[in-house]
Amino acid sequence: MGCRWTLGTIGVGMVLSGLTPADGRAQTRMSERATLSQMVSGAVIGLDYGRPQARGRIPFGERGQAVVRWGEVWTPGANWATTLELSRDATIEGTPVRKGKYSMWVAPAPGPWTVYFHANPKLYHDQHPKPDSMAYAFPVTPVEGAAVEMLTFDFPRVTRTGAVLRLQWGTKSLNLAIEVGAPVMTRTISAGQAAPYLGRYDLSFVGDRAEPAERVTAEIVLRDGHLLMVMSGFESELVPTKVPDEFLMGFLDQGVIVDIDPEFPLRFRMAGGRAVGITAKTNDGSEWIKGNRLP
Repeated sequence: MGCRWTLGTIGVGMVLSGLTPADGRAQTRMSERATLSQMVSGAVIGLDYGRPQARGRIPFGERGQAVVRWGEVWTPGANWATTLELSRDATIEGTPVRKGKYSMWVAPAPGPWTVYFHANPKLYHDQHPKPDSMAYAFPVTPVEGAAVEMLTFDFPRVTRTGAVLRLQWGTKSLNLAIEVGAPVMTRTISAGQAAPYLGRYDLSFVGDRAEPAERVTAEIVLRDGHLLMVMSGFESELVPTKVPDEFLMGFLDQGVIVDIDPEFPLRFRMAGGRAVGITAKTNDGSEWIKGNRLP
């Protein structure tokens, strides 16, 4: 597992590699990999880790009594080091962290623990980096809770601009506060840039294939340099991307974008330099918004 064992037996070696013998047949991994991701304000927080089980052992504690001993630098998982990936710069436990992929390490202690990120994401569990080689270090105090048999990461709390990443194993729970903030993007466009899109559109919102599409009239307007889609008393801001005639829909709260989904861009269909329709597609390529400009 993701721990530094001192016993030199064959059986322990098999535990370290996460494998068990099977009479010469294909070997079975004892600590399976798991992946976890959470989108927050258009940013993605992703985790990849092995999941060891306690199997009657004490996960953390004094030497000789625990899987991971106090002061030991350990990857919270098994086999290959646990990795955390940020698609955008973030702040973790008050420390600015640049976007990228990191291997994750933890030094448990009787008091506050230290969580480390290392710049090399492809390390094995027994390649313990030195603390002074880590890219980031976060002191975090664990809390006690109900015993968890299998090491588990989850996101118990998600807000408009951040999330809490929680590690649980045994009776210990460790929480990392991650803030990604609002996406930084160019939101304003000139009257000349907006002109080809302004006007009214007859749109169909396609939901469940068994249900009829919902039809609405939407108006594209320019207000204080921001391109807005107004329909049925609801407004969303159209944020330009690097692709011509493509925008992301930003959902507003008192003029502030509080949510934006980069996976479903909205595209204007153009003819002669003027928008004649709108379409947006899901990941499988099916249309969920489609419509034409009204006279």
